[in-house]
Amino acid sequence: MFTKKRKAELRQKLEAEFGKMRYPGDDNLVNGYTGEHEEIAEAFRGKKWQELPVPFLSYHHEAVFFFTPQAYCYYLPA
Repeated sequence: MFTKKRKAELRQKLEAEFGKMRYPGDDNLVNGYTGEHEEIAEAFRGKKWQELPVPFLSYHHEAVFFFTPQAYCYYLPA
């Protein structure tokens, strides 16, 4: 179990390593824009990985399969 201190340390390390990554762009989030792809793109459009709450990530847990490589790398630390 992670303590609050340990969680804060881990978040700090993630920010240090991934904080410099650039948002892939609104048009470079998913491969293709039909059906579920568009829904995922719309949900993640303009959002920073640092700001995504756990319920949002849980709901969109399959998004990683539709991301472009750039979006995958950007959202991975979330």
